[in-house]
Amino acid sequence: EPAAMLAAPGVVGLLADAMHEVMEAAAVPAGMRLVPLDLALCLIAAAPDLDLRYERLYGYLQDDLTRKRPAIDLMANLLAATTEERLALAARFEAAASLRRHGVMEPSGDNTQPWLARGWRLDALWLNRLVGRAEPDASLAGCARLVTPSAAGLDDSYEIYHGVHWT
Repeated sequence: EPAAMLAAPGVVGLLADAMHEVMEAAAVPAGMRLVPLDLALCLIAAAPDLDLRYERLYGYLQDDLTRKRPAIDLMANLLAATTEERLALAARFEAAASLRRHGVMEPSGDNTQPWLARGWRLDALWLNRLVGRAEPDASLAGCARLVTPSAAGLDDSYEIYHGVHWT
C-alpha cells in the first residue's frame, strides 16, 4: 500500500479529519485501527444517507443516475492519483481489511455488477451511531437493544460493539 495514500495527504486528509471528528463523537473503538483513507471512504459512503443530493451527484459522476451509492471506481477517481493508489484504495474493501472485518462498510445493491462498479454504504448500525441515534439496526430491533457501557455498569474501556445486549 502506498504510504502516501494511508498518511492522509490532500483531499484524503481533509475528509479523514472531518470523519475522525464524527467518529470520535460516536465513540468508535480505537482498536479498529482505521487509517485516514478508511475514514475518507466512510464519509464518501455515508454522504447519501446524510444528504440525498449526494445520490444524484454520485449518479452523475458514475454516468448512471440509477447508481446512487459510491462505487470503488468512483472513490478511486476522487481520491487516487496513480494506479498504485487506486489498488491500495481497492484493497481497503477486501474482506480482511478493517472496514469489512469490523462491519463498518457493506456492499449495496446488485451483486451482479463488477466489483469495482458495486455501490458501497456504511453499515446501518455505524450510521446510526454517527448521526447520534442510539438504536440497533432495524433487523435487530425486536431482539436487541443498545446500552451504553456506563448504563450497564461497565468501565469506559468497554468497546461500543460489545454494548449490544440480547433481550
